[in-house]
Amino acid sequence: MSQTQTIPDYEVHCTNCRWWGYMSQLKTIYVHIGPDDVSAEPGCPQCLLGGLEFEENSVEEALTNLVSAGKQFKASMENLHCQISQQQQS
Repeated sequence: MSQTQTIPDYEVHCTNCRWWGYMSQLKTIYVHIGPDDVSAEPGCPQCLLGGLEFEENSVEEALTNLVSAGKQFKASMENLHCQISQQQQS
């Protein structure tokens, strides 16, 4: 029985037109690498150029940032609650 390897659908950012998307949305573009030679490469579906940046850990990083922001928000709300309580007691 053969196993198929699943390739994660990483986030991609185009440095030319600032498009954000996923690897599965990329188009094939042909780039001249010599006078009589071209190479097929992944390209932006918006501007059809190269210049892509791949974000391998984008989902995990986004979740980590979201949890961190939530903790900071909770701490600031608790601090605000304490300040209000102290003002009401004065």
